Amino acid sequence: MSVDENGKIVDAKFKTFGCGSAIASSSLATEWINGKTIDHAANIKNDQIAKELCLPPVKLHCSSMFSCF
Repeated sequence: MSVDENGKIVDAKFKTFGCGSAIASSSLATEWINGKTIDHAANIKNDQIAKELCLPPVKLHCSSMFSCF
């Protein structure tokens, strides 16, 4: 992740060897945080990602990887 001089995230990336739900969750998270501040990104919760992607209960853990941020 790269942050500019104003504290905005300018290049968020992810790397995973997980399932489609893990890839989709990580991809959505990077889309959401690019152009935002770290404080804004830190306030995104995994349940928001799960809801946006309509993840079933058995795949909720895939959205929690972003919570480690």
